[in-house]
Amino acid sequence: MLYVDKYRPKDLSELHYHPLLTEQLEILVRQRALTQAASEDVPHMLFYGPSGAGKKTRITCLLKALYGPGALKLKVDQRVFLNPSKRKIEVNLISSNYHMEITPSDAGNYDRLIIQDILKEIAQTQQVDQNAAHRFKVIVINEADMLSRDAQAALRRTMEKYMQNLRIILCANSTSHIIAPIRSRCLLLRVGAPKDEDMARVLRHVAKREKFHLPDHVAEEIVRNAEGNMRKAILVLETLRVQSPDLSGPLTIAQPDWQVYCERTADMIVAEPSPARLLEVRGRLYELLVHAIPAALIFQYLSKYLVARLDETLQAEIVQKAAFYIGLPLRRYLQTLKTKKQPVMRLDTINPQALKAEYAVRGEIPRKAHQIERELEHGAHLPFESVVWTNIGNPQQQPILGQKPLTFWRQVAALTEYPALLDMEPSVRDAMFPVDVQQRAKELLDSFGSMGAYTNSRGNELVRQHVVDFLHKRDGYVEDFDNVYLSAGASAGVQLLFQVFFAPGKDAVLIPTPQYPLYSAASALYDVEPVYYELRSSHQWDINLDQVREQIKKARTAGVNPRAIIVINPGNPTGSCMTKEDIEQVIELAYNEDLIIFADEVYQDNVYQDERPFISFRKVLLDLSKNTDPRKREMSEIVELVSLHSISKGMSGECGRRGGFFVLNNFDKQVDAEVLKIASLGLCPPAQGQVGVDLLVRPPKQGEPSYELWSKEMSTIFDTMKGRSEMIARRLDALPGIKAEPAMGAMYVFPRIHLSRSASDAAKKAGKKVDEFYCLELLEETGICVIPGSGFSYYPQYLEDGSSYSFFRTTILAKATEEMVERFVKFHLNFRERFP
Repeated sequence: MLYVDKYRPKDLSELHYHPLLTEQLEILVRQRALTQAASEDVPHMLFYGPSGAGKKTRITCLLKALYGPGALKLKVDQRVFLNPSKRKIEVNLISSNYHMEITPSDAGNYDRLIIQDILKEIAQTQQVDQNAAHRFKVIVINEADMLSRDAQAALRRTMEKYMQNLRIILCANSTSHIIAPIRSRCLLLRVGAPKDEDMARVLRHVAKREKFHLPDHVAEEIVRNAEGNMRKAILVLETLRVQSPDLSGPLTIAQPDWQVYCERTADMIVAEPSPARLLEVRGRLYELLVHAIPAALIFQYLSKYLVARLDETLQAEIVQKAAFYIGLPLRRYLQTLKTKKQPVMRLDTINPQALKAEYAVRGEIPRKAHQIERELEHGAHLPFESVVWTNIGNPQQQPILGQKPLTFWRQVAALTEYPALLDMEPSVRDAMFPVDVQQRAKELLDSFGSMGAYTNSRGNELVRQHVVDFLHKRDGYVEDFDNVYLSAGASAGVQLLFQVFFAPGKDAVLIPTPQYPLYSAASALYDVEPVYYELRSSHQWDINLDQVREQIKKARTAGVNPRAIIVINPGNPTGSCMTKEDIEQVIELAYNEDLIIFADEVYQDNVYQDERPFISFRKVLLDLSKNTDPRKREMSEIVELVSLHSISKGMSGECGRRGGFFVLNNFDKQVDAEVLKIASLGLCPPAQGQVGVDLLVRPPKQGEPSYELWSKEMSTIFDTMKGRSEMIARRLDALPGIKAEPAMGAMYVFPRIHLSRSASDAAKKAGKKVDEFYCLELLEETGICVIPGSGFSYYPQYLEDGSSYSFFRTTILAKATEEMVERFVKFHLNFRERFP
C-alpha cells in the first residue's frame, strides 16, 4: 500500500494541520449529536482549496465522525447511464452504507444526467442501517467546480427538494465556477495549502512510522518541490526511498513528463510569439488534454514557467494586474503571497444572503465590458474602438450616452450648493441665473439651511409638500403629508421597505418576469422568497392574472407565504404600459389575496405612444372610492399600495444624484412608525437628491424665465428617445431571426432572437446559457454591452429542434445609435453563419 493511503488520517483527532478547521468540524459533529432533532440539522457543505491540501481526507474523517467506522468500509461499483441518444455513459461510484462518492464531470456534457439520476435515487431510499446515527445519506461530489451550469442548476433543485433525506458534500479547487445559489446553500469550508513546516512534520511522521531517518535537507527539498501539495510530497518521499532506502547520496526528484512538456511549451512561447507558433502551441496543449491532464493544472504550470521566463518589469506588471483583478491592494496581495494568511472577510465568512443576490445589469457582461475598455485604453487592438454601454439606463454617462443635464436643474443645484453665488454683483448674477432659478434656490436654502446638514428622516418638509401638490395635480386626490418619504432613488426605497415588511425565511413576493433584477436581488439579500409570474410576450407584455393566481396557489401549497406583488409600469425591460383595466384587476387581486402592491412607476414620463398613456396605481385605487359597487369602494380604503418614483429616469436622467420618493397608501400608522424608525437608521436621503425631487415635481411654469429653455430641452430629449426606440426596433426587426417592437414606454428595447441548436451547443460547452453566450460574443466582437433576458429572470425558451427563443435588453440612450446598430447588424448576420 502506498504511503499516501497507508498513513491517511481516518479520524478528526489524527489530522496534522489546520487545527481551527478541525475544531470547527468537531464542534459541528458534537452539536448535532446532542439531540436527534439537532442531528438532522447538518448543513450541505462545500470543501474548497488547492489540490493536495487535504479536502478529501477531512471529508473522510467527517463521515467517520458522523456515522462511525462503517463509513470507511467502501466498495467500488460501475454504473451505466443512457443519454438521450441511448449512448452508454459509464461512471465509477464509491460507496458505503451511509454515503456515496461520485465524480459527475467524468461524464462530460452529460453530467446533469448523472446528477439528476443518482441524487434522486439516493434521496428516495432509506438508510440500510436502521441504527445509523443520522437518517439522511450523504453524497460526496468531487470536482464540483467542473460541473456544467445545467448540472449545477439540477443540483441546486435537488438540494432544496430532498434536504430531509440527503446531504451534499461538495469538493472543489475553487468556488469561482460554482453558482451563487449553491454556494449560499452550503457551509463553506476552506482547506488551504499546508504550510511548509506542517508538510515537513507530516513527512517526519511517515518516516518515523516506517522506521527510517529523514534528513532535514531532504525534507526541505521535498517540501519545496511539492509546492503545498501534501499528496505529492508523500508520493515523492516514497519514490526517493526506492532510489535510496537510507536517503543518502545524491537524490533526484524527477519532474513528471507532462510538467517537462509544459516547461518546453513555455520556452517555445517566449522564443517565438508568432501566429505559426500559436498553432503549434495550441496543438501541444490539446496533446496534454488528450492525456487526461486537467486544464486548470496545465495553465497553472504553464503560467508559472512563463512568468519565470519574463523580465522583471513585466513580472511586476503581472503582479499588479493580479492584485487588481483579485480586488486587493498591491501591498496586501504581496503580503498574502508571502505569508499565505487569508483576509478575515472571505466568501465563507461573509453574509450568505449577499452571495445569493445577483444584479445582471452590473454583472458578468458589464464587468467584462469594463475589462475590455481598460484594454482599449492601454492600446489593445480590437475590432472596435470603443465600448457602447447599452446595459443600463444611465443617460448622462459620458462620453458614450452623454445626455446633457437640464439647465434649470443644474443652475438651481449650483446655487444651493454654493450660496455665495447669490451674493455676486447683481448684473453678473442675473446674467448667469434667471430670476426664477434664484428664487427657487433661496426658497430651498431657507428650508434646508445647508446642503451639508441632515434633514428629517422622511425628507425635507418643503420638498415633501411639493410632492403632495404634484400627486394632487397628477391624480386628482390630496395626499397625507406623512405618507410621503423621500429616498436615495427608488432602489433605496425598495430595500428599506423589504427590511420592514417581510419576515426573513417566511414571506414571499410576486415578481414579474421579465423583471428589473433589483427585486430578485433584494429578495435574496433579505431572505424573502421570490415567486415569479410571467408577462405575456405575445400580448404586449400584459399581466396574466390567471397565471398569477396559479403561482399564489402553488406557493401557498408549498408553505410559502406571498405578501406582496411587484408591478413595473411602464415596464423594465419590456417597455410595456398597463391599461386602466389591468391596473384595476391587479388591485382586485391584491384585495382578494391579501397582498400589498409595489407600483414601480419611475418611467412614468417615458411614454412614447397615445394608445396606452401612463395612469398611476394611486389614481386607479382612489378612483374606486367613487365606484357604485360597495366592494370596490372598500378596496380603495383597504388595499395597501406603495408608489415609487425617481429622478434617475424621465427626461432628467439624474442617476448619480440619488433622489426619489415613495408614497404609502392605506398602511397602518403603527407600521408607518416602523418604516420611519428604520429610515432613521440611515439618518436621511442625500440633500441634493432631495433638491432633485423638488425640481422633478415642480418644474418651471409657463411664463417664468426658465420655462422656454426647459420645455425645449425636455422636448428634445423626449423626441430623441422616441426616435431611437423606433429606429432600433425597425432595424433589428428587419434582421432574420429577430422580432423587435418599439418601446411603448421606459428606455429600452427588448428584442426576441431565434438562436439555433448549434448556438445552444456552443453555449453549453462554454458553460453559459445561450442568451448569455450570444451577448458575450456580441460584446467581444463589437464592443456593444447588452443584458441577456436571463439577467431579468426570463430564460431561453427551447423548441423541439433544440433551438431557442431568447431575449436581450438594450437601452435607447446611445449617442452613436446608428453606428451601434451597424455593428450589431454585421455581428448578427455573422453569428447566424457561424451557428446555422
